[in-house]
Amino acid sequence: MTTAPLSIVALLVAAPAEWASSLDWLSPLIFTAGATLSGLFNAALLGLLTRRLRAQDAHPTA
Repeated sequence: MTTAPLSIVALLVAAPAEWASSLDWLSPLIFTAGATLSGLFNAALLGLLTRRLRAQDAHPTA
């Protein structure tokens, strides 16, 4: 998948929040939001791919 590295970015962004004891609650929130956004982006890209593949099947160029 093209956007799989986005979930790794969400993990890396959430990691520094664990170092500060007053921001312990923020790390899971950041990770959850980042993972959700990367999942939505994945779904949008898969939808576009599916639409393009269906359009090619409907109009063969041979």
